[in-house]
Amino acid sequence: MAATAKKIRAPKRQIAAESFVFRIDAILPDYSFTVGHERFGDGDYAEHCQTKISATCMVPKRFDGRDTTFTLLGSRRIIDQILKRSPPSDYTPSIGTLTMRGQRSEYLGSIPFDAALALPAITLLGGFKFIFLSGIPIRGGTTQINYMSFGKEFDPDDY
Repeated sequence: MAATAKKIRAPKRQIAAESFVFRIDAILPDYSFTVGHERFGDGDYAEHCQTKISATCMVPKRFDGRDTTFTLLGSRRIIDQILKRSPPSDYTPSIGTLTMRGQRSEYLGSIPFDAALALPAITLLGGFKFIFLSGIPIRGGTTQINYMSFGKEFDPDDY
């Protein structure tokens, strides 16, 4: 019996994560509540919660000192998505997009609505001073972020 050659597949390459740390310089919350608009599918009422944060990048070194604007949108749909846990098979989840290309440096993402309401107050009271992000390494000046946290302290030796 002749031996058949088996094609050996290389294991899937793990995509390394890249970490980012930003110092919060200023925060500007925005909230609105109104009678809903039928054409937008909001029902009888609609609300909007958005927080803008001015921050300075500290990690990685190649972006150190770079001013970055964060726009965080409060979303009530996130909790529904967490509870359903049935994304399409080709879906790659992320919580936002970080762009650092040329002079442009910004983050756009969604956070649960309850967190969006509490975040400005905690930050203004001095509870949060840093934003920590992690995602796939930046390519072409942009990356999808899959981890975000806020903290009061930052130890450069951890990065």
